[in-house]
Amino acid sequence: MRRSRIPIFLTKKTLDIIITVFLVMSILFLLLHSVPGGDFVTRTCPFCNAETKAQLRELWGLDKPMYEQYLIFMKKVFTLDYRLVYNQEVTAMDELLHYLPYTLVLFGAATIISYVIGVFLGIRLLSKGGNRLRTIVSGISIIFYSIPAFLFAMYFKNWFVFKYHIFPPVNVAIRQYAVVDSISWDIPQIVEMLPSMVLPLIILVMVGLARPLLLLKDHMSLLLDEPYVMTAKAKGLKESAV
Repeated sequence: MRRSRIPIFLTKKTLDIIITVFLVMSILFLLLHSVPGGDFVTRTCPFCNAETKAQLRELWGLDKPMYEQYLIFMKKVFTLDYRLVYNQEVTAMDELLHYLPYTLVLFGAATIISYVIGVFLGIRLLSKGGNRLRTIVSGISIIFYSIPAFLFAMYFKNWFVFKYHIFPPVNVAIRQYAVVDSISWDIPQIVEMLPSMVLPLIILVMVGLARPLLLLKDHMSLLLDEPYVMTAKAKGLKESAV
């Protein structure tokens, strides 16, 4: 890619991100106003008194016409202003910076494990396995990949956390709701949270395994017919060496 095209490419990608966020949050706004159970304040603060609910509705513009509510909602989305009350010190950016280290640890580990297992299965099993093994492994991975991760999370959490008590629940909170000015790597707390990250890690690996697995499967199916592979087999090399 020429250097003159890089700014154009980055500009297009930035516009794509903005348009995607705009469309997704617009759909979310419509869904929040169409589902039963009352407005946003009633669902998020059902036990609040009438005065508190009135303040929240005024803060979020729920006492205004629909188009004004939409403008206020989109403004809060793009400014990351998700305060529930006027005097709330913790902002969305504070929470984002607080949870970012845990997110990086969890998704980083899930990505590495997914690609390690996917590469192993793609090379070792799918390259020398029969058609039945290819179909079973590929089919299971595609099914897991097609199911949203949050569905696995809800059912697995109900089964393995609350019903059978196999995994501990995830409980990460901003301590005493203090304002976070920057990313804080609280290593002792991250280490303490590792047992709680096992179940989310399993779910992310299940969902993310299909991409490297199918990629390696396609490549191995092409490489097995290459002349140098046939030559290596003719020399009597072991399957692992080939």
